[in-house]
Amino acid sequence: MAELNVLQARLAARGQRLQPVYDSEDLERQLQHAQALAIISPSADWTSGEIQSVERFVDKGGRLLLVTDPSRFDVIYDEWGYYIGLDSDVPHINDLASRFGFVFQDDYLYNTVENEGNFRNIVLTDLADGQITEGLEELVFFAAHSISSEEPALITAGGETRSSTSEREQELTVGL
Repeated sequence: MAELNVLQARLAARGQRLQPVYDSEDLERQLQHAQALAIISPSADWTSGEIQSVERFVDKGGRLLLVTDPSRFDVIYDEWGYYIGLDSDVPHINDLASRFGFVFQDDYLYNTVENEGNFRNIVLTDLADGQITEGLEELVFFAAHSISSEEPALITAGGETRSSTSEREQELTVGL
């Protein structure tokens, strides 16, 4: 959880804390007293019971944050040790995200013209009005997938930002 130090510090300043969930039984029990659930780059599929637990939590007013990271993946080898491919976090999180009306694309966003020191560190200035974007003028995502949804976007990437899967000029949703 060292990678979440900044988030932990911001939550602690507001009297909140992060509590890791290690298995399905922990999830159900811990959600009973939680205000929010953050799921960050899962590496395993969600069971139907886990998905139902999260749906009940959200239906009761709990907040849900889903985060994926294109730089997070497992390398898969066969039984003889030969490389087979990569296992992205996208299929694992989409089992859950699709229940809430959106899916992450298995791409990465990049901008070779305007970026924060690296083409994958995209600068975002297209922010819709919302509680979470209040007071913000700019965000930098240090790796991002695009999102498909019928819901209006809260954060979009446009201009010279492209998706690795299409490379066309288009508005890309990165936050709902």
